[in-house]
Amino acid sequence: ALLGVCLAVLIAARARSALLALTAAALVAALRRGRFRQLALAGAGALVLAAAATGAMMAWRGVSAAHLLKLDKLSSFKRPQLWAAAARVAADDPLLGEGPGNFEQGFRRHNFPSGRGISNYQFATSHAHSEPLQAAAETGLIGLLFLMGALLWSWRAAWTRAAASLESECALAAGIAMSVFLLVDNMLHVPGLALLYFSALVVATPEKPTASKHGYAWALAAGLMLTVAGPIPGWVAGRSAETAVRIFPADAAARENLARELVARGRFDEAIVHLKRSVELEPTNALRLALWAELLRAKADWNGVFLLSGRAIALEPNFVHARLLRAEALARAKRVADARIELSELFRRREEMRAHGFGVEGQEGLFFGYDRQIGAVDEARAAMVEGLVRGRSKGL
Repeated sequence: ALLGVCLAVLIAARARSALLALTAAALVAALRRGRFRQLALAGAGALVLAAAATGAMMAWRGVSAAHLLKLDKLSSFKRPQLWAAAARVAADDPLLGEGPGNFEQGFRRHNFPSGRGISNYQFATSHAHSEPLQAAAETGLIGLLFLMGALLWSWRAAWTRAAASLESECALAAGIAMSVFLLVDNMLHVPGLALLYFSALVVATPEKPTASKHGYAWALAAGLMLTVAGPIPGWVAGRSAETAVRIFPADAAARENLARELVARGRFDEAIVHLKRSVELEPTNALRLALWAELLRAKADWNGVFLLSGRAIALEPNFVHARLLRAEALARAKRVADARIELSELFRRREEMRAHGFGVEGQEGLFFGYDRQIGAVDEARAAMVEGLVRGRSKGL
């Protein structure tokens, strides 16, 4: 009965990975103890109870099967895309990887349209939602082999011993369930869950391992040193934008910050160099393309503005400021008819976004960061460009 209730809760939570993990654990437990008949009876009973509870919930709340399988949510398809992106990050440096803690940096080079909000590329993550892929992306093949070797050595020790206490057998089954879950989520990056996982390993292998004369003091000391030293580069980088770029040369955001500081000092050419590198490091970020276009606008390089704003629009069709830049570049190049079309598209998309709540009072919480910048428009600039297009400005 308890198993049936738990299954119903997992189904209601749409925890597909958890159901897969628990199925694996049940099979392992049955295999080790030779109780397939009992497992089949308990499983059948639990499934009947879970199906009854799920059917009642679907009838009471009007929940569909597509909802339970997350087929009604675009985000349900993000995980396979995220795994594919993580594999591409790992392929960039297959031996050593991106570096511990740098998954997000690599992911930004291989981002994909999220299908949420008003923008395409607002999604960012520091986790691959798969521990093996996370290890491969951050520490390369070497790190992945160390991780998998350590886990397989531990599970082999637990599996090859004879069935002992109920506690150790339960720990083994729980550990198997969590190991399956590690394939599809970042369980080890949540300290409490990592502690639970390694505790299961300990209980599943109760025999005391042979220790060296000094035990594992060296490992503890190394872990302590890494813990203390880990934040130091970040603290040093916080001193200035130049220092941040020297320490983290492949960090696109650090490059952008330095470019903005250089713009404030009037060093436009140097700022463009760092912006160009920032775009190379994160090619799907349309905001940096627009910033680069703004610098070219200040230099009256209207062809450059036209090309960069076009690249930004190709990434983010709703990027109204990029459309504004493009409309101005067309107007300055005497292509008034094309500029008028671009401006009309800008206003059409702005009204369309308003219909979905963007810029509407009381619905600001639906849009964050990147989305807000994609949908924001400078009304004064828009009026100026509209004047250009209609021939009311002396600049034309």
